[in-house]
Amino acid sequence: MTLVFQNPEMQFLQPTVKKEIEYTLSLLGWEENAKKYRVEELLQQFSLDHVKDMHSYQLSLGTKKRVSIASCIAHRPSIVLADEPTFCQDALNTREILLALQELQKNGTTIIMVCHDQSLLERVATRIYKMDQSTISENKSNREDCNKRVIL
Repeated sequence: MTLVFQNPEMQFLQPTVKKEIEYTLSLLGWEENAKKYRVEELLQQFSLDHVKDMHSYQLSLGTKKRVSIASCIAHRPSIVLADEPTFCQDALNTREILLALQELQKNGTTIIMVCHDQSLLERVATRIYKMDQSTISENKSNREDCNKRVIL
């Protein structure tokens, strides 16, 4: 399981973006070639290639968010808890984040995401739960096509 914080700076442990993404893979003992391939894949997918040798604290908030997501999903966890993963993203980066999450979901990862963007939820969620004054209710309208979308 992994957690993508709303504030990405709370997650950074390494001196460069590349090392941040590598970190969990190294802890889990990934083979060097597999680790290198996965890191390069994520650097490209999340438009981080040009900042890979920078410290994450030097980046814009949107770029920091992508670094935190890439580092959290690098090892393909079984569960992803993501707090506002598309915050501060343009349309292209939002699309890439959602594609990455959907790819994980297709391969068995459970995605749980906190999000305030109702239109995004309606496009990609298999289930939507609404919290309102300590009451949680499920929106039944998004039950069709459950196997094609991410749980939010």
